[in-house]
Amino acid sequence: MQSNVLEWLEHSAKNMPEKTAVRDERESITYKQYHDKSVGIADAILESGHGRKKPVVVYIEKSVKVLVSFMGIAYSGNFYSPIDTEMPAARVNRILEVLRPELVITTRELAKGFRQFEYDGAFLFYEDAEEKESSQAVRRAADSIIDRDLLYVLFTSGSTGVPKGVCISHGSVVDYTDWVTETFGITQEDIFGNQAPFY
Repeated sequence: MQSNVLEWLEHSAKNMPEKTAVRDERESITYKQYHDKSVGIADAILESGHGRKKPVVVYIEKSVKVLVSFMGIAYSGNFYSPIDTEMPAARVNRILEVLRPELVITTRELAKGFRQFEYDGAFLFYEDAEEKESSQAVRRAADSIIDRDLLYVLFTSGSTGVPKGVCISHGSVVDYTDWVTETFGITQEDIFGNQAPFY
């Protein structure tokens, strides 16, 4: 049984390295670029001394960069939580209060705006992470992931208007993806559009 979502990216990067993986209105990346940048982000996270199974916030406008950051965080053995750049400050601060993250992935430009929130942890700038084909530290972290480990936490407003974290494991995403793929006959030729915010 597949234990984590990273196996899909590794399979695609190996078998379809030059095929377009993700595209937004500003950039497009292949599966190999997706893999290598994700490994580079994971390596930077681990080099910073950040532990495993901890929350890492992603604060970048909806883009290729966000998806690559998600996978980089997964490769490091941690879990991600996206914060939309348009969220009101009160909501962001509540999420930060719940998560207590020690690391935020963002860009140098967006970090200036993030400093207005109640956060005094470290930043990892997306543009500083180099692409890496492999890393022993990342391989060790990825190999230790089991299906019950958290992949991400999404915050919903809920009926009270207070953000509530919904925890999703690697195994839940694997099961759901397998079901969707089989039920709807998804192949490597299909292209998905996404209009909704990532949170």
